[in-house]
Amino acid sequence: MAAPKDNRFAAKPQSQKFSSSLSIRMTPEEKQACVEAAGGTNFSAWARRALLDAAAATAGEPTVSNRP
Repeated sequence: MAAPKDNRFAAKPQSQKFSSSLSIRMTPEEKQACVEAAGGTNFSAWARRALLDAAAATAGEPTVSNRP
């Protein structure tokens, strides 16, 4: 079934649908530093990759950015 008009979430492939959220407290300066580090890319996607890379590195696994 096609997604309803203007429903971008439903139109995404299953691999790009996310249903959990994470709230992080930070100062405005910390947030600005993260936004700048994202370099104009989608901030949420950048933060997700950064957190997953950190989790993988802590577990001794290949990071998300370095997986085949």
